[in-house]
Amino acid sequence: MRRPSPAILGSIALHAGVVALAFVSFSHKADEPKPLVNSVPVTIVSETVIAAAQSSVSAAGASVAERAASALPAR
Repeated sequence: MRRPSPAILGSIALHAGVVALAFVSFSHKADEPKPLVNSVPVTIVSETVIAAAQSSVSAAGASVAERAASALPAR
């Protein structure tokens, strides 16, 4: 019987090493999975909230304009 070539011996050694690494890497315990968040907080914006925000912005804008006008020197 002929002696196996070095390529066959190298291939067998390589594949044996890959199989051994697979057993080593799968042998440790897996960490417990982190709990997933099933909900996301949201803010519901209604027409009433939008109207209130617009009126407060326009009131604030008017007061800013009044303050700016009073800060200007008189001509």
